[in-house]
Amino acid sequence: MDLVNMKNNEPVDWRDDKTLQDCMMYMLEKEMMCDVTFRVGDGRKTMKAHKNILASRSEVFHRMFDGSLPEKREICIPDIDEDSFTNLLRLVLIVSFFDKYTHYRNKGQSD
Repeated sequence: MDLVNMKNNEPVDWRDDKTLQDCMMYMLEKEMMCDVTFRVGDGRKTMKAHKNILASRSEVFHRMFDGSLPEKREICIPDIDEDSFTNLLRLVLIVSFFDKYTHYRNKGQSD
């Protein structure tokens, strides 16, 4: 835990008052429980992510992790810069939750 209640110096759960999307973004940014490592850009910057999230939203990532020859090591992607790849990882999370919200909202309107 990396937060402390300033009033009585007790540990605070980082998930408190966060939505599922907030928690997933926090885990991505803090590289918590990540299970895949990418090396991106010319400098081969190390970036970590969650296979299940990427594979659930992208056929390319799904095949990369679960195809006939799944990647087992670090994955090098030299033709994308660090900022763009970071934005891609964040976008996958945001779109995942937006799609779910839109699906349920639209389903409720048609009932």
